Amino acid sequence: MHIFPNPPESPVKSLLAAAQLPTADFSSKNLEHFFGCGSAPTPQGVVGLEIYGPVALLRSLAVAPDCR
Repeated sequence: MHIFPNPPESPVKSLLAAAQLPTADFSSKNLEHFFGCGSAPTPQGVVGLEIYGPVALLRSLAVAPDCR
């Protein structure tokens, strides 16, 4: 399993939408705190955090439907 930072924006939005997670407030700035799993061009899973000083909030966790 390959885990990498800053996955591409388009596949992240696709994975979030497939998991029925919000994408309206998503921007490329959010990718700074996202990690992908699988291949970098087409991740099979993503996880993202929102950082608030010394704490973080799990923003999103999504896995491709065929990999669940």
